[in-house]
Amino acid sequence: SEGTESAAEDIQSNEDIKLTEEEKREIQQEIKNLRSKMREVGPTRTCAVRHVFKYGAYIDIGGVSAFIPRHEISWGFVEDARDILQSGDAFDVKLIDINDRGVIASLKLLLPDPWENVDVKYTKGGVYTGKVVKEVTKGMLVELEPGITAFAPHLPFGNPFPGSEVLFKAGRINSEDRRMSGWVIKVTKRAG
Repeated sequence: SEGTESAAEDIQSNEDIKLTEEEKREIQQEIKNLRSKMREVGPTRTCAVRHVFKYGAYIDIGGVSAFIPRHEISWGFVEDARDILQSGDAFDVKLIDINDRGVIASLKLLLPDPWENVDVKYTKGGVYTGKVVKEVTKGMLVELEPGITAFAPHLPFGNPFPGSEVLFKAGRINSEDRRMSGWVIKVTKRAG
């Protein structure tokens, strides 16, 4: 890493360097590969939560400030980070990105990935109990378990409010892209 830093300093101090478009693409691809690898094997650190907001939490990692976006807190749908985290909480996180805006960390990457065995748990045509977590433009998102959220189109008689329990019939399941879609066939308990 020391050699990398001095090479970066050499490049920054020499303003006469001109890169071809192909070289720029190669560098961008290498950066993308490094970020991907960092996501897989990034260091794990213990943190303390300092401030929690709807969209995430600022944490302290040994004197270094970092941020956990709400989508990195849990595999499940997180509407408001304040529902899960509180100031003073301490836990391990995985560092996933360091950029000019700061350090980004993830808690969910240290938790078991629910999509790893989704093909065993869910089958096309199967009916499962879920909870509506959000209305979207063309339908709703139904959480079948934390981290497994599926899309269902609007119902002809009006969508149930978020928090409603429903029976969901699975249609398309794509574990590689982490996508599932189907239909709400019955509202078992309405919210709101």
